[in-house]
Amino acid sequence: LIIKSMRNSILDMLRCGITTFADFREGGKKGVLLLKKAIEGLRIRTTILGRPDYYFDEDEVLENRAIPEDKIQEVNEMLEMCDGIGLSGPNEYTDRAMKELSELIKSKKKICAIHASEDRYSMDFSLKNFHQSEVKRALKNLDLDFIVHLTQAREEDIELVSKKNIPIVCCPRANSILGLGFPPIAEMIRKGITIALGTDNVMLNSPDLFREMDYTSRMLRALERDPSAVSSKDILKMTTINSAKVLKLDKEMGSIEEGKRADAVLIKMNSKNLESIKDPINAVVHRVRPDDIQAVMINGDIAYGSLPKYK
Repeated sequence: LIIKSMRNSILDMLRCGITTFADFREGGKKGVLLLKKAIEGLRIRTTILGRPDYYFDEDEVLENRAIPEDKIQEVNEMLEMCDGIGLSGPNEYTDRAMKELSELIKSKKKICAIHASEDRYSMDFSLKNFHQSEVKRALKNLDLDFIVHLTQAREEDIELVSKKNIPIVCCPRANSILGLGFPPIAEMIRKGITIALGTDNVMLNSPDLFREMDYTSRMLRALERDPSAVSSKDILKMTTINSAKVLKLDKEMGSIEEGKRADAVLIKMNSKNLESIKDPINAVVHRVRPDDIQAVMINGDIAYGSLPKYK
């Protein structure tokens, strides 16, 4: 049942024009194997970020305990099966554990990522017990490739992320449905931070980046009370080239250039929804729906739909 549900979500990603996805895969080695089973026979490209099947409780975090040796060995074995590690959040790991995990991840030349500053409770816990934000603590103990969320990020967090040139993956619809607020994307843009959009937990949110782009664009303009607060081009970059940069894939995908993989989403511009549009980029961000997709091409092969036939 788990594999079937995962596979259904992946097939829905293809229907929504997604050619590559990254998953913070829970459940240790078993979780990684479940995802590998779910993607069998599908052309979609996957970045699997495993997660140690071990968490510290709050008292253990404050005591700064070491991660058990057998769990470090499991992570070592898991890293041979996946593309990196995606941790759930700084408050579930001690400083010692994060440093040890980070050293192991980098020794394997794999991706290191974490969720941080998603909800107020987590931020308050970190500030009370460590006298620093989740973001600052994570950056102090981990050699990070990217951070997810930053919904509750403070000005100093954004400044620190900008100085360290760490990309951020924001998940506005998932944050909103949980009542957590809206990430400070406008301020991140002003600081020159590379921002990508994600859909986060598939049980809460559909893996539809067209809806994510539309929602993000509208909310930014509304919150800033400025229709020019963000351009449609910048929003589109958050699901294409910026996402590729986050996953260190921008040399091979994320934009249409000679020598890059032939990944493309073919959109029916003659659909009733789109036939009168004047600005194609604005239309992709604010109007295109999955039913407007003619075909999805991954590495030159049609992974979903079909190419139109011309006489």
